[in-house]
Amino acid sequence: MKETNFNMKSSHGLNLIGRDWYPDDQSPKAVITLIHGLGDHSGRFTHVAEFFTNRGIAVTTFDLPGHGRSEGKRGHFESYDAVMQDIQSLLQYTAEKYPGLPVFLYGHSLGGALVLYFGYTHIATLRGMVVTSPGLSPAAPVPPFTMALGKILSRLMPSFGMDNGLDISGISHDPLVVERYRNDSLVHPYISARLGMDLIANGEWMLTQNSSSPFPYPLLLMQGDQDRLVNPHKNIAFGQQLTGNVTFKIWQGMYHELHNEPAQLDVFHFVYDWIEHRLNE
Repeated sequence: MKETNFNMKSSHGLNLIGRDWYPDDQSPKAVITLIHGLGDHSGRFTHVAEFFTNRGIAVTTFDLPGHGRSEGKRGHFESYDAVMQDIQSLLQYTAEKYPGLPVFLYGHSLGGALVLYFGYTHIATLRGMVVTSPGLSPAAPVPPFTMALGKILSRLMPSFGMDNGLDISGISHDPLVVERYRNDSLVHPYISARLGMDLIANGEWMLTQNSSSPFPYPLLLMQGDQDRLVNPHKNIAFGQQLTGNVTFKIWQGMYHELHNEPAQLDVFHFVYDWIEHRLNE
């Protein structure tokens, strides 16, 4: 696998750091464009990229605004719509770098919520979407006082940062993954008032869309039933009611980061087989 880095400007002029992984000795047959989760960064997906590049699929990604090596206040987006523009820019980079190749948009956690929102609100040339553990609803209900305060701060002090409250021990059954996450200097525990309120409001909106019309793109949606960072019950109900060209997979006994669980290769092969099927349609 080869890697190159690139820079792009966000919709608000921030410098975003991107990664482009591609096969060593062959021309790729498809491209995955990957969107990471809250507090996370693209570098934690290197092993995911290695699996797919070894099978002829390139991977493009970036660190979201306020994350990883990209500029911006930690854990803050100006708005969901602003990040939609950034995802469009990343897809444009992908199309220019790999002209004519089928593109799959892949999002995990917060990235999964962003990809689903993109699917509902934007038109793009995509062969399909892959979404894992999307952040549609918090793992535990947000107390009414916290919600009220968050709404006020979102209007008056939108970039006000607070601890995201994620249960880090629940990202994976592999204690080494948890330890590396805790010690990763590019990982952070913050979320801004605006991002927090946007995440909840847009998650609630998407949960109401699942039975009103078919999902606009071919979709592979996957959820671990023991997830402690998002609400697995709401995600499972969402996935079971989706209509359209949708494959929904529940991973029994798995935590939040399906790509970092001990059985990660089973997850990777399931995604690869789904992509291969899309390519052969």
